[in-house]
Amino acid sequence: EHHGDFGNVAIKMTRATYVYALCASLNSCNLGYDIGVSTNAGRLVQDDLGLSRIQRELFLGSLNLWAAIGGLLAHFISDRWGRRRTFVVAAVGFILGNIIMILSQGYT
Repeated sequence: EHHGDFGNVAIKMTRATYVYALCASLNSCNLGYDIGVSTNAGRLVQDDLGLSRIQRELFLGSLNLWAAIGGLLAHFISDRWGRRRTFVVAAVGFILGNIIMILSQGYT
């Protein structure tokens, strides 16, 4: 494993490299979209789930909290399991989080 300056070594860009870069970019766009939608839909979610103002703030703020925690842990996960598995872990976590939010019927 080599970390540092590669000098004049040509790095081959494969089709898979472009696909992974595209997927990572789309994942970032999806997170931004979720944050934007959640922010604008906060009042509707509050009314629908019967949340107090503080519960709404915790509900909406948790997305940013978990994104920050994931960002801090990504380096360690990537070093241990590699980039491909890290991408799968992130995608599965994101999908599971969305499923949990979809299935939630209330705050508690």
